[in-house]
Amino acid sequence: MEIPIARLEKMLDKYTLSTFGPDFSFRSQQKEVVLDIISAFFDGHCNLYLLDAPTGSGKSVIAMVVAGFLTEFKMKGYILASDLMLQTQYEKDIKHNRIQWGSIKGVDNYDCVVNSEKFSLGECRLKNTSYEEAESLPCFNDCGYLSNRKLALQSPVSLLNYSYWLIQRNYVEPKMLEKSKSVPFPKRDFTLCDEAHKISEIVQNHFSPKVDEKTVDKLERIRAVLTKYNIGTIRHTPARIRTVVKCFQTEENNDRLFALLKEFELQLAEFVKVGARIKEHV
Repeated sequence: MEIPIARLEKMLDKYTLSTFGPDFSFRSQQKEVVLDIISAFFDGHCNLYLLDAPTGSGKSVIAMVVAGFLTEFKMKGYILASDLMLQTQYEKDIKHNRIQWGSIKGVDNYDCVVNSEKFSLGECRLKNTSYEEAESLPCFNDCGYLSNRKLALQSPVSLLNYSYWLIQRNYVEPKMLEKSKSVPFPKRDFTLCDEAHKISEIVQNHFSPKVDEKTVDKLERIRAVLTKYNIGTIRHTPARIRTVVKCFQTEENNDRLFALLKEFELQLAEFVKVGARIKEHV
């Protein structure tokens, strides 16, 4: 739907007054940019808007105003931060303006309030407790990860960092759909990417696992524990795993390299299966 710019401006003025108060004022060109972004969004012919602006021009304020304004139309979206420091700054701005938006970081940025370990090793994680079941636990309201996750799920605008968002959209969603379960962070009406010039590097790093001799050493230590306690067996020999990893560094033929990667995937799958059995037993 296309909305006349004059009407958009009146609606924007009303929104900023009710949300940020009478003392709020835009910096030079901020309001014009916000209106241009919103106008392009409603135009229907624009799927991507790139804003190139210098440091200190208030891009985060622009993102917050645009996101908040779009929620007035019953829309939901994400604001993505490139790193935890920027995400924390957003959290401070959101809190300062008393906006009820949720923010969630990766699991190991939070500690379990029961055993004081990182959340991935927390009491409910070790017991394989589902998020739905965890809501009935007495520690739920004190748990930073669980309570923040719930708020982020329910918020019309959720603040995430790129890494968390990539995991949710590329790994968690397919797994949930495969199990016919609801997707926690599905595709929404809009996504605002702060410091978008870093996206290429972030995505590259996210999908580029590093495998070296240390990886093999770690696998051999795991195998030693499995053998010592007679917990399952790994068919692939340590020598073959080490050979495959070494070939990664020297093989130049793409077809042979791909075959090696597929073999390594099968080798790792055995460790994962044994790990799953151990976790189930525990």
